[in-house]
Amino acid sequence: MPLDQSLGFQQVGFGMTTFQYPTDGGDLEPGKVYVWQIRKDIVTTVGTEELLSDIMAFKIKDFASTESDEAIWKTLHLLVLF
Repeated sequence: MPLDQSLGFQQVGFGMTTFQYPTDGGDLEPGKVYVWQIRKDIVTTVGTEELLSDIMAFKIKDFASTESDEAIWKTLHLLVLF
């Protein structure tokens, strides 16, 4: 999922099982939470079927922050559920 949701999903090619974060993708910032999702398009006899993974999240640790990690993850959990 790109930061600009109007861009759509990043194409990685047929049969790829890994993805390298692009060097022009911008720096990941400490203390921020990032999410990602995988979409697979399967061509069938009745058209293309779109499969979406669960939305996964990770946080870049901010060693200078005093904010509780638990509070951040509770907020993120609520955002993903709704």
